[in-house]
Amino acid sequence: MRGILVDAVDRMPITLFERITENALKEKLGEYLATHPEVKVIVIDMSDTFHPFLQKYFPCIIIVIDHFHVKQALEKLITKICEELAESIAPVKLENIPQQQQLFVESDTPKPLPKRARKKKTNPLAKQFRKYRRVWMKKPDERTKRDRNLIKAWAATFPLFTEILERRDAIYRIYETATSGRDAKRQFLAWRRSLSADAADQYEPFVQMVSTWGKEIAAYFDFPERPNNGFTEAMVREVKRWNDAGRWVSFEVLRARFENYVPKSQL
Repeated sequence: MRGILVDAVDRMPITLFERITENALKEKLGEYLATHPEVKVIVIDMSDTFHPFLQKYFPCIIIVIDHFHVKQALEKLITKICEELAESIAPVKLENIPQQQQLFVESDTPKPLPKRARKKKTNPLAKQFRKYRRVWMKKPDERTKRDRNLIKAWAATFPLFTEILERRDAIYRIYETATSGRDAKRQFLAWRRSLSADAADQYEPFVQMVSTWGKEIAAYFDFPERPNNGFTEAMVREVKRWNDAGRWVSFEVLRARFENYVPKSQL
């Protein structure tokens, strides 16, 4: 398993691991923390690789799960829920759905898949959902009038669809309004109590995730300047681009380029 280590505050790369082993991570991270005693927080994703390691060797470090990974997990769940809703009903033709017939124009109907992609017959409603996924993923204040009409049309077909989106938007509001980790926990408990029985079943994987990583997720809200993995994710994309551009370059060369990389913001 490969991985990278960066300084998210100074926005500087530290090292690139060809394979993350306990000894390699302990040595490199230990060296960095010894020369940077001001580091009190480490931001990670929801991986069982790093969490037990940090608790074992660096118990004084505060572990934070940033908003990016929580929202990413939430969006994947929403996509899965809505596609399952679409696939759960008997296949019908779009023109036979009065609510959608009034709202969709000719250009809105999904285009047929190329022959090589036609592995199985797909419910046209599920195809329609995938086509408009970008609409469901928008925040309420970003939706246009047409977006709201599309959501109303789908809500007429799937009554649970409206609540699924409203509860998703409520999680976004927690990230916008919570003032501390304790406040975030209080709002999340209120959010969980507000779920209907059907929505609670659909959101169960997300609730379990928050329960498992509750301490680390809540820690994000305890800092005025929210710690995040934005620079880390940017460097992951950069390393992938370097690897694609030079597939015959050894890993040692790739790591040297990473460790000596200076972001444009530092020039």
